[in-house]
Amino acid sequence: MKNPFSRLLASRARVDTSLGKEKRPKQVKARDWQQNLIPFTDTGVAHEDFKGRSRLPVLHGMFIIFFGLLFLRLVDLQIIHGEELRKKADVNYQRFHQISPNRGIIYDRYGMALVTNEPRYTPVIETAALPDDDALPSYITRIAELLPYDATALQTRIDEAFKDQKDRIPLQLELDRSVALAILSDADEYPGLKIEITPVRRYVFGAPFAHVLGYIGEISDSELETKLGEYYIPGDLIGRDGVEKSYELYVRGVKGEGEVEIDATGQQINLRVDPTKNPQKGHSLTLTIDASLQQITYEALREGIEQNDGIAGVAIVMDVQTGEVLSLVSYPSYDNNLFSGYLSSDALAALYAPEAGNPLFNRAIAGLYPPGSTFKPFVAAAALEEGIITRSTTVHDPGLLEVGGSRFPCWVYGQYGGSHGSLSVTGALTKSCDVFFYEIGAGYERQAGLGSEKIKWYAQKFGLGVNTAIDIDGEKVGQVPAESDFAAQGEEWYWGNTAHMAIGQGYSLITPLQLVSGTAAIANGGTLYRPHFVKEIQATDYAGGQVVEPVAQAADLVDPAYLAVVREGMRGAVAAEGGTAYLLRDLPVEVAGKTGTAQHDKRKQDHAWFISFAPYSQPRIATVVLVEQGGEGSKAAVPVTKKILQWYFENR
Repeated sequence: MKNPFSRLLASRARVDTSLGKEKRPKQVKARDWQQNLIPFTDTGVAHEDFKGRSRLPVLHGMFIIFFGLLFLRLVDLQIIHGEELRKKADVNYQRFHQISPNRGIIYDRYGMALVTNEPRYTPVIETAALPDDDALPSYITRIAELLPYDATALQTRIDEAFKDQKDRIPLQLELDRSVALAILSDADEYPGLKIEITPVRRYVFGAPFAHVLGYIGEISDSELETKLGEYYIPGDLIGRDGVEKSYELYVRGVKGEGEVEIDATGQQINLRVDPTKNPQKGHSLTLTIDASLQQITYEALREGIEQNDGIAGVAIVMDVQTGEVLSLVSYPSYDNNLFSGYLSSDALAALYAPEAGNPLFNRAIAGLYPPGSTFKPFVAAAALEEGIITRSTTVHDPGLLEVGGSRFPCWVYGQYGGSHGSLSVTGALTKSCDVFFYEIGAGYERQAGLGSEKIKWYAQKFGLGVNTAIDIDGEKVGQVPAESDFAAQGEEWYWGNTAHMAIGQGYSLITPLQLVSGTAAIANGGTLYRPHFVKEIQATDYAGGQVVEPVAQAADLVDPAYLAVVREGMRGAVAAEGGTAYLLRDLPVEVAGKTGTAQHDKRKQDHAWFISFAPYSQPRIATVVLVEQGGEGSKAAVPVTKKILQWYFENR
């Protein structure tokens, strides 16, 4: 093929015939023909799409625009929004982390640790690092089996976390060390599953102390929406009952703050803690509880319930001069260590099963019962104070009274068909004569009566049917209704209502705690103290401590001389012939007390009560024992009291 450029040059040498001259080809410079050149095909025909123009200027313009836009974007990122973007970048690899403090230790009155903190391996789910949706269900099943944790519950928690945009799900579960190490050593196999070492509450003695100490549990979403949310975050633990709940603000401590560095895979690579924001351990507490006495009380009550075919019960020992609770047992109880880890649905259901006897219910402060004959000392004190009787007044007991066509028998008549004959107030307390209290309570023939309003007023003075303000939550008030309360409801009140009220039957319902507080007031000469569990709030590095002083809620309830008469009658119940608590005669100290047998349901066995104080001459402690459906107080409640008092005065 010939060079097309040669044809172009040859065409310049044509002869112009019209002029008769030969035109010589013009010398063409390289740049000239390059500028005018139109490319040819092999056939000599030019491409039409180029039209003789170059695309280079267009390309140059495009490059200028592109790099100009890129430059402007860099200016925007680096200068205009630089600081904002740097902060966002920090969030991607740094997360602020709250560090939970150790809760305060809880001790008994002699310094024995009742509640401690121990480290545990706690699994935490980080939602951002979990597998994709398709792989997530099988992954949840796998880790649930490993932990172990209920797979359905875990799926629900993860779904809720995604919905609420939560990035952490602490699982309140204590892992075996081998399982924790397996997860830590093979982290790639368990994306999103982290192990943290956190403190766990250890309740040293478990069930005997559960209703006093309570337990801790994970804070709920509804609680987080309240003021509690100012301190707590999802997954935090909070006091749920007993001292753990009521003194939460003291024992919880102060949280620390740190920064966690996260790598591209979501793994934690570093934790930096600000030295000025280290976690601060909470206040430790010294309780009024005597740990050894508490255990003796628990065992004595448990045995008494089992031996008398009872279903439940309460036993309390209180210092009569301060209101300090030395022991308090509600039976059946539960092991509060259950709540320190993962509580499965089956384990929780077992606590609420009918055969369990409602172990979470604190009968000592929330159980409402008719007091039976343990109410009589308070009626006697009221009658003496009001001048209805004197210590020498006698009332004849024929065995029963007939009023308005109804019969009101004494318990001795019901059991033996007999009567007590003529009795003074001390004798009536010693032998628990119902007829005596029918007459001084409701009035009969020539014997004036207190009436229901006076009985109620004095009962409440002694704290019966009134909130004691004890320093744990869940207390019930109860009731000691009188005629005016019925009238307000448009209901009739009869003589028999007042008579039954005077012997602790009818509509009166009180708690065992109220009854032992009132008994302590009789023992100490007429001062009603606020019962309490905490003796001292110990100081910390960030706050001072506090010694809890006794609080007298009322004083001079009745004339001390009249209370001495009542105490004499209660002493007779133990020491005198025919006393209902004669089993206590051989104790190392003199004891005074009052039995009670409270009817509550004709289809069921009566409740067995016994209240006491000792030593008789210089009272130090008061007690109450209740055996639900245990029958007579002298047979079921007195033996329990004997074991408690015998241990106490031999060892304390």
